[in-house]
Amino acid sequence: MNGLSKILVLVVAVITGASAIAVLLSPPSPQERVPRRQAEAQRLIDALTQEAWNYFHDHGEFPPGDGIGTANLVRALQQRSASGEPYMTFVPEMLSAGGDLRNPVAPETSILFYRNNRTGVYPGQRVHNGLGFDLWGDSANGLRAGVNNWDSTVPSP
Repeated sequence: MNGLSKILVLVVAVITGASAIAVLLSPPSPQERVPRRQAEAQRLIDALTQEAWNYFHDHGEFPPGDGIGTANLVRALQQRSASGEPYMTFVPEMLSAGGDLRNPVAPETSILFYRNNRTGVYPGQRVHNGLGFDLWGDSANGLRAGVNNWDSTVPSP
């Protein structure tokens, strides 16, 4: 390789490296954020589903909930489990002023909802998990209850 070839290879390597760094450091576009927030909301619902089942195994009943929000679920899951640790820990940024879980899809304006279908069902409410509980929130495309535990991949023990 002569000197010119070495310089040319070095220039190409620098341009390629700089391009890769720029891609990695640039913030995601709004179109990229939507699926991420949607997936984050579904992961949170799956984690809440698992912990509600753990609560059930310790207490013989699901946490209280009437479908109006998640404040009762949050309080129940903050209690100590049989292992001595809380079922779940919530940082303040996850909670609204009323103690409900913010929906990761739109945390500034939307919350998640929880209903214990064994005790908290009002006449006319649609129930999806009749012997358990329903968890839901709006999806990124505005679909009411677009993220939920109705077809949960979390196995019920």
